[in-house]
Amino acid sequence: METKERRTVHIINPVSGSGRKFKKTMKALSGMKEDVYLTKRESDCEDFVADLLAKDPFAHVVAHGGDGTMSEAVTGIMAAGAGKSALFTGVPSGNGNDFLRYMTEAKNEVGKEYPTDLIEVNGRYSINIINVGFDCTVVAEAEKVRRVPGIGNSFSYILGVVGAVTKKDPFKTDIVMRGVVTKDGEKDEETVSGSYLLAAVANCRYYGGGFKAAPIAECDDGYLDLILVKDISIPGFAKLVTDFRKGKHIGEDGGVVEKFRDVMTFRRCRSVTVGGLERICCDGEIFPDSEMRATVVPRAVIYTPPKKEWLI
Repeated sequence: METKERRTVHIINPVSGSGRKFKKTMKALSGMKEDVYLTKRESDCEDFVADLLAKDPFAHVVAHGGDGTMSEAVTGIMAAGAGKSALFTGVPSGNGNDFLRYMTEAKNEVGKEYPTDLIEVNGRYSINIINVGFDCTVVAEAEKVRRVPGIGNSFSYILGVVGAVTKKDPFKTDIVMRGVVTKDGEKDEETVSGSYLLAAVANCRYYGGGFKAAPIAECDDGYLDLILVKDISIPGFAKLVTDFRKGKHIGEDGGVVEKFRDVMTFRRCRSVTVGGLERICCDGEIFPDSEMRATVVPRAVIYTPPKKEWLI
């Protein structure tokens, strides 16, 4: 079925991005013959999308918000079993918009349909990046400073790093990877053990309002990109942050560059389990849990870029 024949439903988070774009978005959509739903609470987007697609599995879901809203939308799509039938579009109006930052660069032909992987993690779905350890603390601290007028998204993440310095709490764990990419193909399983500062499991490339944490990740390759940083001193980590932000820690060949080699491990795999945790950050939203169990779901949803008239 062609996209133009579908029912288009806009789901808008009114408070996303502190509500900066809400009035302009509503004005832009007012003259269009398309349905609009305003979310009223946490997880409302997820519940609304699941109910909508249970009744109309070919609907076009247009989610307006940040990474958390995108995660809720795809979780609702999967709950309805409509990943192969519905269309999904994201319109950036959140604080980070990191999933859409990548899609705007890589999957940006309006009208084209892009099968897109998801990460199934502890009973829900992530479309962008899951991070644990020090990064969770950074996200929590960044949320505090982001409320201050004049503080941009990327700068708030940098200030979050500063705020998290005194709360550095490495975790000791065995990390089990399955379906690990090697030069000769795949190996069934690999385990690494140690004390780690942070770990990121990526479907796309950016987090933290523009930090290029997974510079060679692709959202349709059927693999997760796993970045592990050992328990190093904060001054040592601070020396690496600028290059990490720019994505200079991983080469195009998939190897860790020399500057990071002593402190970083990079793997591409189909699933990963990380224990010894207190919480997990899934697309910018923090959840308490002692273990992260992440598995790629290849080509789980169908993404199509937003029309120009939807962008504010």
